[in-house]
Formats: sequence, C-alpha cells, structure tokens
Amino acid sequence: MKYPVYIFISIIIAGLLFDEQVEAQGIVRAQGVGLRVSFWNISGRRSTINVDTQNGMSSVDLSGIGPTFYYFSRAYRDLFLETSLGIVSSIRTDHSSSVNSSVQIESIVPFLVGLRYDLLSTRLSGALHPYIGAGVGPYSAFNLATTVTADGSANGVQEKIESTMEYGWYAGGGVNFTLANWFALNADIKYHSVNMQPIRNYSGVELGLGFSFMWGKKRELYEIKQIQVVVDDIYPAYHQIYTTFPIALVSVKNLAGYPIEVNIRSVVKGYSPGAKDSGFIKLGSGEMQDIPVTVYFGRQMLENYKSNTVILDMELEVRAATTLRERLNVP
Repeated sequence: MKYPVYIFISIIIAGLLFDEQVEAQGIVRAQGVGLRVSFWNISGRRSTINVDTQNGMSSVDLSGIGPTFYYFSRAYRDLFLETSLGIVSSIRTDHSSSVNSSVQIESIVPFLVGLRYDLLSTRLSGALHPYIGAGVGPYSAFNLATTVTADGSANGVQEKIESTMEYGWYAGGGVNFTLANWFALNADIKYHSVNMQPIRNYSGVELGLGFSFMWGKKRELYEIKQIQVVVDDIYPAYHQIYTTFPIALVSVKNLAGYPIEVNIRSVVKGYSPGAKDSGFIKLGSGEMQDIPVTVYFGRQMLENYKSNTVILDMELEVRAATTLRERLNVP
C-alpha cells in the first residue's frame, strides 16, 4: 500500500543573469563601424569629361566624391553617439596639345561628432530602420592649383596652395537596412553648414551610400518583471491537474512599439516526460501580462515517497520579426 506523499518544489529566483541572457533580444546592436562613399558638390560645378581629339584638348571635372569612416555607440535605448572622419575631393584637369595643362584639387576633411536617433525602431519589426541626426565639428579645407606651361618662349610651373579650418554643423537623416544581426547597408543624407571664405562657402548637401558592421548587446524587446510561485507543494495524487493549473506566473512586459507573441516552455527535471508549452500569447505595445507556467508530471512523481527539491526549467520564446529565445534555469 502506498502512502500519500508530496514533492516540495522550492523556486529560488537567483542566478538569473538577464543582462547576459537577454543578448538575444532586439534588432540594432550597441556599437558599430561603417564606411560610406560620399557625394558632395564642393566645387559648385557639374561633373563632366570632355575630349576633343581634333584640337588635342581634354578636360575632366569631378565635383566631389570621397570616403567617410564612422563609429556609433548606443547612449540610451534608441539614441546613439556617432563620430565620423571623411574626405571629399573635387578634381579638375585641363590639357592641350601644346603641353599646357592645369590641375586643381579641392578637398574638405570633416571630423564630426553628433547624435543619431532611430525613429521607428520601436514601431517596426522589419529590417528597415530610419533615423535622424545632427552634430558639429571642425572642417578643414585644402586647395591646390598647378599650372604647367611649355611653349616656344617660356617654360614654367605655377603652384598655389591654400588651407583653412572652420567649425560647422550638419543635420540630416538616413536608413539602415539590416541584412544580418551584425551587418547592415546604409543610405545617408546630410546638409552641411560651413563657410570658409575667402576660399569658398562649402555649405551643401552630402549623399552617402555604404555599410556597417555591428556588435554588442541589442536593444531589448521585452522585460521579465516578476516570477511568482502559485503552488509550493505538489501532491502526486493530483499530478494531472498541473497540466492546466499553473504552478507559477511569469510577468512579461512588451518594450517594443509593435505587438509580440510570448510562449513559455517548462519542464521539471527528472519528473516531466516532456516539455509543456503555454502557447503563444500576444502582447500589445507596452502591455504586461502574467504568463501561466504549467508542467507535465510522469510516473516518476508516483514513485517518490519523500520530499525533494527539484529544478523547474523554463524557456521563454518571443516572436516578432524573428523568434527569440531565453533560457531560465530556476532551482
């Protein structure tokens, strides 16, 4: 004859390293570096290439192109600190059959620090992430002009070099298109306000196309607010009840600005024949809900005649654009 016994489940909320385990949440990572090819008409002229073979003349005019390297780091949630260093150059060359030629190179080197704000990261669950940004910094300009003359009467080379530095500001926006959680394509547009008279007023629009590599913790989509024990003592005679009656409640809050779905898969090691799912429960933007934790108990439950402390394993699944998982080991 079997005597009624019970299993005491002690749930101690300790060792839940949320800061490390929640790395699977979010979309945009905390840090990254990138490279853009920038187009900025610093010369005020159109880009042209002219070749006149009959008269032996040619000219090339590139109005402004160059690389920009940038680094970003999350300051707070959707606000990022961004620094960039670039160079944009305009080149104009003229050549004639009489060996008269001239080369003019204008370059501007901006070193900028600013803030970037992701507009809809809490509204969109897809790969497109638009943003706006603004910043300030020093702009250094260099102007080199060389003229070479070689005819029957004189030979000579004339060179002129000018340089200056002024502080300016920029404002603009763009979009990141994430192809992976570590890689994104980028399109960016900025208006620069920088006047470097007497050389030139370089104020104008810059267009950039590039890519970035990202690393670090992602923005969180959800937060586990509380784990509440509903049933402390589990009696073998009623083991089938716990497949529908929750033994614990996990409070989950949606931090995203779009709906997510949450499922909790639970198992008691050594006593459950398999995992039990709560089923995906939809949470609206900013909504918090208690997710019931139910478990299966097998024959091992009926074969125990003493009190035991066991481990309740829970795995949290969150579905948005992708499915995210977090393992909770609760002794």
